[in-house]
Amino acid sequence: LEDAYSGKVTHFVSWCWAYRLQSVVSAVEGWLQKSGEDPHDVFLWMCFFCNNQYRIKQEETQTGSEDLKSIFESHLVEAG
Repeated sequence: LEDAYSGKVTHFVSWCWAYRLQSVVSAVEGWLQKSGEDPHDVFLWMCFFCNNQYRIKQEETQTGSEDLKSIFESHLVEAG
């Protein structure tokens, strides 16, 4: 990833596997237009990069959910 496309997180975006990608993209684009934020200054952190909701759903168990909680919390704290 080029340096121009990475930076300290400025906003958190929650993602659920039930969401369609186009819905998430559309929502972020709509928010960006309404917010007046400069897109070059916005760096999103999306929880699906560290929360493997699909694995938990596929396994039909909550095994690993405590691990998921600690991983999610540490990543969110790190993001600021």
